[in-house]
Amino acid sequence: MTKLAKGIKAKGVFSYINELDELISSVSEAKTTAEFSEIDHLHRAIASRAAAKVKDVMTRFNSSKDKKKTKLNDKFAVDLIAMSRAHMLYLSFVFFRNNIEAKTYQNPKSKEVLYLLAKVFALKQLSLDSVGLYETGFFKPGSNALLTESLKECLI
Repeated sequence: MTKLAKGIKAKGVFSYINELDELISSVSEAKTTAEFSEIDHLHRAIASRAAAKVKDVMTRFNSSKDKKKTKLNDKFAVDLIAMSRAHMLYLSFVFFRNNIEAKTYQNPKSKEVLYLLAKVFALKQLSLDSVGLYETGFFKPGSNALLTESLKECLI
């Protein structure tokens, strides 16, 4: 984050960090389970969730007057772990999706099944922790039902 503060842009899979404010202010337009479980929608949701965690924790961390060691080991230790977890889950999703798109498969069904697996992963992660998406307004009332039903449909 210190490089970002100096104006150096993050690259590659980390580039979502350059768009924290845009991701945090984005809103889900999904009205059906089909729209909700689209891979691009899930990608945006996972990215927005990670962005919300990163922005929240880093804003509080940077504004704290405590010593860095105290902030890292005591005051923000749990928050930093939660932020890192959201970030790593986002990266896992992106790496998996990028690998699906980059490869050619002999069986055309393979790509479809791998995308389904990526959707199940994202939906499961969102069902475990979507609080930040409600707080930022990405999810609207009714999104929890869409999330639950989308996961059920993908699993069936």
